[in-house]
Amino acid sequence: MRLHYNILWIENELKWLKQTREFVEEVIEENGFIPRIKVKETHLEIKELLQKDEPLKEFDLILVDFKLDKGDQGSDIIKAIRSYNISHLDTFKKEIKIIEDKL
Repeated sequence: MRLHYNILWIENELKWLKQTREFVEEVIEENGFIPRIKVKETHLEIKELLQKDEPLKEFDLILVDFKLDKGDQGSDIIKAIRSYNISHLDTFKKEIKIIEDKL
């Protein structure tokens, strides 16, 4: 049985995303998962997503572009996501902190 791997990808450069997405999907498939990628392009789309009950619960990975159009900044989106204190993302945040400390 193959499991789905759900990714939220926040990116506004769709041409770049197409090439990169194909690579990411290939890597996920090589590891026995079925990739499901949902793309959002703006901070407004993320705000709408965060209005749902248990926002972001469906995602295993969130990828964020740091420089979006119209002044949207990836760091602002990350702050908004973190403000929801989503438990399944906490482990990932701790792993990132460990990696940052080693750099």
